[in-house]
Amino acid sequence: MPTKNDIIKNVYTTYYGTKGQTLEHIKDDPDYDEYKITKKDVDNWFLTSHLTEGSKKPEKSKFNSFVAQGPLHVIQVDLFYYSFNQKLDKDDLKIWKKQPPPYGLIGIDIFTKQVHVVPMEDKTAVDWKRGVNEIVKVLGKPKIIMTDPDSSITSNEMDEWFRNNKEVQHVMTRRHAVFAEKAIRFFKKKMNQKVSKEVKPWTEYLTSVLKRIDTGKETVAAGKREPKEHPHRTTEFTPQDAAKPENWFEVHNNMEMKARHNRKYPEINIGDTVKVYKQRGALEKEWIGDYKPDTTTVTEITKSLGQTFYKVIGEGKPFIRSEILLVRKIREDEVAPQEAIPELYLSNKREQIIKRDNKLLQKENMQRLADKKKDIDKQIKEEAKAAKAKAKEDTKNYNAEWNKLARKKADKARLKKGLSRTNWRGEPIKGFA
Repeated sequence: MPTKNDIIKNVYTTYYGTKGQTLEHIKDDPDYDEYKITKKDVDNWFLTSHLTEGSKKPEKSKFNSFVAQGPLHVIQVDLFYYSFNQKLDKDDLKIWKKQPPPYGLIGIDIFTKQVHVVPMEDKTAVDWKRGVNEIVKVLGKPKIIMTDPDSSITSNEMDEWFRNNKEVQHVMTRRHAVFAEKAIRFFKKKMNQKVSKEVKPWTEYLTSVLKRIDTGKETVAAGKREPKEHPHRTTEFTPQDAAKPENWFEVHNNMEMKARHNRKYPEINIGDTVKVYKQRGALEKEWIGDYKPDTTTVTEITKSLGQTFYKVIGEGKPFIRSEILLVRKIREDEVAPQEAIPELYLSNKREQIIKRDNKLLQKENMQRLADKKKDIDKQIKEEAKAAKAKAKEDTKNYNAEWNKLARKKADKARLKKGLSRTNWRGEPIKGFA
């Protein structure tokens, strides 16, 4: 008996309509009346099915949650622009001497929720490298640094940084660094509260705002009442307490209990045809899908530090599972295509050397094949000779056994007739009755 999801899938793949159209087609068919499918059932199927993945907006509730294994497992890094809209007079500029840095690089440990911010004058690769070094120095060296595809993070300077720090793996998400963006919104909210009260460069409030995030308490003047502590909603601990080893187990359990795992992804193997995620442009309409229109093929699947990465043809960096859409499974008799290897440039002299070496190698291979053929022919002759000798011996033994049985049979016949026995030539032996 089919389930509700099976019926919704069957109707959707037949008409390919919206949620309302799919529900209407189901209600129009009297065969489906007994299942009592409601709008909620259709909404849940559209939310969890991979068939409707390409038309969905990247909302928070439509993706599974990621739970870090422990502190310093993953640090998300993201760049933000900070400019508090407030008029500045000449006296303020004289006091400040220069405008505050317009950019900031934020890093957050997604397990403890500890945050550090590095002010930046520019968003070049050199500034990124300096900011990442400072974040790692304050928070600690993680196993994974996760970023979005910023042009500076893919620069030669950052590639060199990751090569020098081989114990740190770089994971690039094509969507958004969700934890870092949440931390940026909260950081700006608290920073705006400070700057709105008294106009100062935001870098002067940086220490107090980071302390508020880390301790969960507002900074108050001496003699005033102790402020209320605000733990993180997911971990139920302040970042400062979540970093303590005795709280790690409870922090991890709290995040697991609140994590979402509603989305079910079909299994993808090497050779499957997929579409990859493409961030929608600023001027593109909402009906434009989240995936590139052209399909590609999975060439490699690797697992590292609890994450599964998929390498596809035509893309340099691997993808995570939420960034690829399965289009077609590979058939059992189909060979998975491999990514083309670019041809290397060879000089004329080098080509001549390779041809000469190939000729010598070909000559050696031909001699080796001739020697091997001689050995095989010799072995075949020896085996044929041995088989012939064995057949001759088997025939001799068979004849001897047959003669022995024939003599026994003749002796029995002569005894029944009262005749004498025969000798080995079949002649009767005298003296026997």
